[in-house]
Amino acid sequence: MDRSPPHDLRSRNRVRAMAHIQRVALDLFDERGYGSVTMTEIAQAAEVGERSVYRYFGSKQGVVLYDEMDEVAIAAFGELVRSRPVLHAIRLALREADVAVDDAAMHLAVRKLRIIDSDRELRAALAELVASIGTALGDAIAAAGTAPLTARIQGRCVADALTVGIEQWFREGADGSLWTQLERAVDVLDAGFGERHSTSLSESTTR
Repeated sequence: MDRSPPHDLRSRNRVRAMAHIQRVALDLFDERGYGSVTMTEIAQAAEVGERSVYRYFGSKQGVVLYDEMDEVAIAAFGELVRSRPVLHAIRLALREADVAVDDAAMHLAVRKLRIIDSDRELRAALAELVASIGTALGDAIAAAGTAPLTARIQGRCVADALTVGIEQWFREGADGSLWTQLERAVDVLDAGFGERHSTSLSESTTR
């Protein structure tokens, strides 16, 4: 008998339902093209109510962009960054995600990236999503005691760097380990711009 708390059971059922709807939708998008498929057709193919699809994803764009690991990784980072430097925390969060993501999930990610790459509005929606993830990371950094401006910049930089790493991995044929590519993206942040003698604008204007 399942003795899990009711809210945990509901959460698992919600995740399973969303994963099913997303897989069905991706099949339709692959077969007919993203722009040719409606939310009504997704609901019918998934054998769920159209309201349920909107409730879970909000929009057709959301059906493609949803990734359960986003919330998991952000939550893990929020815990880790309380006691560790930002880049160390993000590296550990990535390693936790690497363990949690199997080959099927990676294949699904590639399918989603192909669909996103094929549609301008989806690419714009992805940019908005990345910005919101950067904000969430920044909030976690600020909650750990970093000044708000610094935290916001760091959160956005981390989100953008990881996104560029994913895009580069996809452009190169999704060969090799995505996680190694993401580690390299963090390495770039860690190295900074390498401008040891840079001068701020405020300093330069007073000279």
